[in-house]
Amino acid sequence: MYNRNSIVDAAYVNILGFSSIFNIGDSREILPKANVFAVQREAEVFYDNEGDFSKYDLFQLPIPRPIKSENVVTSYIHEKPFIRTKFVKIIAVSTSAVFHIGSTDLIDMEARVKHTRQLFRPSGALDPEEQSGED
Repeated sequence: MYNRNSIVDAAYVNILGFSSIFNIGDSREILPKANVFAVQREAEVFYDNEGDFSKYDLFQLPIPRPIKSENVVTSYIHEKPFIRTKFVKIIAVSTSAVFHIGSTDLIDMEARVKHTRQLFRPSGALDPEEQSGED
């Protein structure tokens, strides 16, 4: 396929982190992956045995892929051989994301995130569902 050239006069990315990519130029494959285990607690307590991804199916199960049921024929007409912009400003690129100026043949990205919140419950306090009186 015919590729267009990308022209960006200036780019500013404030934060780039956690398996993210800022790529200028053409590439063949981009394959970023990230596994994240995020724990939020009311108290700053840290345990050494946390973050074992093998304990959670989320990190083990294969990611479902769409099944191609139809053969789609596409055609492109690029009226101009260039894509041009003067300035790109991005606040953050994070967790297996890509900011790419150029062309690529394949991008396959994966981010799996497990969020956990651990809150204090005062002894003797009722569960919120118990307090409402609803069955």
